[in-house]
Order: sequence, then C-alpha cells, then structure tokens
Amino acid sequence: MLKSLLRWHRPLAILAVIPVLAWSLTGLLHPLMSRWQPSAVAMKPPMDLVLSPVDRPWSDLPAPATTLPDGLQLRELRALTWQQTPYWMVQTASGERHYYEAESGKAANIEPAIILALARHYTGVSSPILSVREVTAFDDEYAFVNRYLPVWRVAFDQPDGLVAFIEPRSLQLTGLTDTWKTRFSFLFSNVHSWKWWPHEPSRDVAMVSFLSAAILLVLSGILRARARKVTPVTTKTTRWHRRIGWCVAAAALAWASSGIFHLLAINKGRPAFATYPLTHTFNSDELIHPAPPINNDLARLQIVATSAGPLWREWGVHSNAHAEIANHEHHSVEKSTPHLLETYASARTGEVVQPTEYVRELTASVSQQAKWLSTEPITEFTSEYGFVQKRLPVYRVMFEGELSVYIDPADAAVATVVKNVDRAEGFSFAYLHKGHWFDFLGKDARDATLALFALSIFVMACTGITLLRRARHSL
Repeated sequence: MLKSLLRWHRPLAILAVIPVLAWSLTGLLHPLMSRWQPSAVAMKPPMDLVLSPVDRPWSDLPAPATTLPDGLQLRELRALTWQQTPYWMVQTASGERHYYEAESGKAANIEPAIILALARHYTGVSSPILSVREVTAFDDEYAFVNRYLPVWRVAFDQPDGLVAFIEPRSLQLTGLTDTWKTRFSFLFSNVHSWKWWPHEPSRDVAMVSFLSAAILLVLSGILRARARKVTPVTTKTTRWHRRIGWCVAAAALAWASSGIFHLLAINKGRPAFATYPLTHTFNSDELIHPAPPINNDLARLQIVATSAGPLWREWGVHSNAHAEIANHEHHSVEKSTPHLLETYASARTGEVVQPTEYVRELTASVSQQAKWLSTEPITEFTSEYGFVQKRLPVYRVMFEGELSVYIDPADAAVATVVKNVDRAEGFSFAYLHKGHWFDFLGKDARDATLALFALSIFVMACTGITLLRRARHSL
C-alpha cells in the first residue's frame, strides 16, 4: 500500500496541481480582499429615523385602523419618523411597501428619499448619486452571504465605483462594495469556489475529488521524503520543495480536509434562511388599539402577524448602564452583555402577551415537529451563530435532538438552522480552514500567518511543476 502510494505521487501531482495553485493563490488574496474593501462610517440607522418624533410618543398617535385605508391586507407595519413626521411603513400580503402619515393617513412616497439619506449616512459620502435600483436576487456583486433581499442598490458617482446596499424594512446597510471589491469577489468566487461551474452536484463531486487527490498527494510526499531522507539531494529545487513540504504539510491537510467536509456537510436542498416563514396576514381594520406606552426612550415599534392576530412589538437592545459604570470605576475590562428588551401587546385589545408562541410559530417550518425545549434571546454573535448570519437580535430556540433554530422576530425570518453536523462543520471550517487557532495573535498577525502558509503552498506547487518538467525531459 505504501509503495503504491509512493508511485502515485507524480500522477497525483499532475492531477491536482492546477486546483492547488488556484486555491492557494486565492487563499493568499483573501486577507487582501478584506482589507481593501470599503468600510462604513456608521453601522446603525440614525436614531431620529427609528424613534418617535420629539415630544410626540407613538402611543399618542391615532390607532392605525382610523387612518390606514380600509381592508388593507398586511404582513407587517413599522413605525418611523421622517423629517419629524411620524409614518407607518406597511408591507402588504404581496410584499409591496407603502408609507402613510400616522396622523392623517395620507399616502407618501418617501422611500426613495430615505434610501438616499441612509446611503449617505452609512458611507459618509456626499458625491452625486449615479443610479438607484432595487435588487431582488443575489448575483456576483451582491452575493448570498449578504442574506437580505430585496434591497436598494445605490451607486455613487466616484472613481472607485462605490455602491451601498440598503434594506428598506430594517433600514440597515447590508452590503458595501466598490470596483476593486467586486473584481476580487468575482475572482474568488470563480477561482476558489468554482462558481463558473453551473451544475452544483457535479461541481461538488469534482472539487471533492481534487481535494482528495491533494490529500493523497501530501501524504505520498511525506512518505516519499521520509523514504529518501538519506538520499543526497541533487538540486536546489528539490531541496526547497522538500523543505517547504515539511513546513506546510499540516496546513495543506487541514485546508483540504475541512474543504471536503464543508462541501459534503452543507445541505444544498435547504436554504440557510427563509424570510417570512409565516403565512399569516392581518387587516388594517383590526388595528384598533393605539401603540402601547413605550417603556424606554430607545425602543423601536412595529406590528407583526401571528395566528392569534396582529401584535404590537416594542423592542430595543441595550447594555446594562450600571454595570458599565461599575466596570469603569473599578478599571475592569469585563464587558456587559447587551440584552433584548421587548413588549408584545394585541393590536385588537391592547392586552400584553408573551412572545413565546410567536417565536415558536416562526420555527414551525423547520423544526420538523421536534419537541420544544427552551428559548433564549441572542444579542451578540457566538461561535454557533456567527457574524456571517448578519441578523441581530435573534431568538435561539432549542429542540430535542440538539436542533437549534435562530429566529429574527423583527423580520419574521429564520436566520439559520443548526444541527450537530452543522456545529462540527462550523468548527472545522473556522479552525482548520480559516485558522482561528491563531486568533490570539490578533487579526493582522493571524491573517499574515495564513497568507504565508498559502504562499508557501503556492511556491511548493510551482517547484513541483519544475521538477515534473525536468523528469519528463530526462525520459
């Protein structure tokens, strides 16, 4: 078996060298991509846009049933303030968004102005606007990793081609790109992830095959080097090929094996999230109770659809101010954990209700009728629910069988579903593929270390090609 593997080193090299070169080169470029991309000057929408007007709390406004058009079938309603005027943003059962003045019920076309104001708020750019259009599907420029749809694409008239993507319901910045980032993303998705191969099942089979060949190539190289360690090295290229191989063998095996696990473990038949898992709607005539009194000055307000009828939802994420002051006074570095404050009340009667049933309804489409165990709010990204998921705050709903469903109650969205295999794959990808073992070094030093390994693998592959060519010419 070992002798057979030794004989296969060169054929395996011929088979895997091009994919290895492509993966190592794009792995080397990835840290550069993350540093050359544009960054936002703000991460949250302006507070005067999401809070009630000055000296006019939401609870003092007329009940929506008295101002909205009669018989309007809605999926949700959100309160916002524009130019010190309160509005209801409503989303119909068909997904359309409309805006009405909260006091008079007059329809208003304010979304374009809000989107432009948000784009400037998040970017800090005052340049003229080149174009504005709605994006309803993911593409090379606005990839699936951004999670939110639909969004508005706002392009600025700048040499760098700056583009901001704004989600109109949450008023969030969901993506920021420019010409360089778009080119890098295109290169990475096609060279590293092989997006150019449209048929996903066959693409996965091909990638797993080449990664398996790369693993066998590394193992056969280790055996070959050990078997010939007493043999005099005749050329400088051979010497460096072996030296680099010894140094990067562990990294190459980690990257290839975690890549295989990533390809096999991801369930391609189930999307990573499903917006609007509920089919419930409500009629504008049902909204007969005014907004409940706000318990804190930083709360946001909306109406959500449930099987029990429309509910007012007042919510906000806050830190423990007293804990922060105490930590500061005692020079403690401990950080207080933000907590979710929310209140639910019936829009029909005003009766305060518990959010548990609403959250559990949102999990029904993905919980597979498993037994419910517990629910907890999540206000910060964790090892299981990472930054890639984008949405906060969310609820983590635990079911029997170690099934976790993360729910965004504001958007009525399933943020992600986590099973044991997903946890194992997440750990593998984070530590074996992305090198979070080196987080203690700091982000810059970690990325430099990973880039050095990727460059070494690239150089090793290039020296291997040189040796193959010399062996072929010597025949």
